[in-house]
Amino acid sequence: MTDERPPSRSAMKRAAKKFEELVQATLLMPEARFLKAPLAEELREEFVLARKLKADSSRKRQVLHLASMLRQQPELAEPLESYLQGTSQTDREQTLAFHRLEQLRDRLCDPASLPEAMAEVREQFPALEYRALERLALSVHRSQDKRAYREIFRRLRDALS
Repeated sequence: MTDERPPSRSAMKRAAKKFEELVQATLLMPEARFLKAPLAEELREEFVLARKLKADSSRKRQVLHLASMLRQQPELAEPLESYLQGTSQTDREQTLAFHRLEQLRDRLCDPASLPEAMAEVREQFPALEYRALERLALSVHRSQDKRAYREIFRRLRDALS
């Protein structure tokens, strides 16, 4: 004799909020990612309509409608949710790599840490032109050359790809 009660109102509100947040995240993603999102055809059409709406009230109604559709058919929400989690992980990894390159560039542009930073560059990026990178770093040391500062980062980023 199990006591299976229906979910509480609070639990239902939390679930509804989760689906609304999923819809909002989908609406805010860049167009290229949206086109790759795993959506059923009828759901994709509704999302395209919502992305076109500019008025807040009509967009909010469409968000609630989409959240309701996902609540009624949770099997449509699962692939979308996992897709969003995967893209956010990729974004975090790219941001972390970007910050590491910025830190390496800053160490190259600091005269005190140039030798050890160059050794790290040689180890991490064997195909990079070290002499040109060192000249750019020395230009930053001598004259605070902003163009050279940006060029160092560009070369490091290109070597990472």
